[in-house]
Amino acid sequence: QKFELLQDEICRLDVFAKDYPGKTPSDLIFDRQRQMAELIVRRKNTAEELDHQKERLASWEMAKVAPGRVAKQTTDIVKAANMTCVPLHEVVIQAAGTDTERKAALLTYFSSVLFAPVVATKDEAVAVATALADADHEAPVFLHSEVAKFCAGNLEGVSIADDGRTVFNYMLGVRTRPVDCLLDPLAIETEKKCLREAITSLETDLSNLNTRIASLQPTTDLGRRLTEL
Repeated sequence: QKFELLQDEICRLDVFAKDYPGKTPSDLIFDRQRQMAELIVRRKNTAEELDHQKERLASWEMAKVAPGRVAKQTTDIVKAANMTCVPLHEVVIQAAGTDTERKAALLTYFSSVLFAPVVATKDEAVAVATALADADHEAPVFLHSEVAKFCAGNLEGVSIADDGRTVFNYMLGVRTRPVDCLLDPLAIETEKKCLREAITSLETDLSNLNTRIASLQPTTDLGRRLTEL
């Protein structure tokens, strides 16, 4: 009986050597553990990105533009501090009035801070800036009166590229997709379509990662065979 068991073990090792030349069972167990650890990290990152894209889509469904991660963190910090503000792009659009070219230039100029908080008074600005600093979060805070004055003024010192896609003085802004959506609400549907496609792709990636991780578990047939060798 011992001889039969030994012969069976030798056969299993021969089969393993043919299937995985140059590898020992320990090598393969280590490789599978390493692969699984890498895939688990990828799964975590993919799941986080999927949640973020779903949040963005939900924002696009409810509003004209959706804040990115940094802008959303800024808004969350301000709300947590029980303070009120409005996003910069709303003030810019209101101050620009019906002048489409001015509106486009201003939104392009402020494209990197469209969701920055705008408050009514200096004291409120100090409070919001302090809350952001306490949270170790960098973001500008704007005064409503000053933004409105700048947007309604002659934009002295501001340069606009011939194609209108770059506006700058001491700060430079470029024409981004959110700016296009603010200027053309129909573009929102295009943005939502892109987000839905990204979400579908991420869901597929997440499913594939879960399948691959499951295949590397020690409870699979191969995993059990390796521990028996």
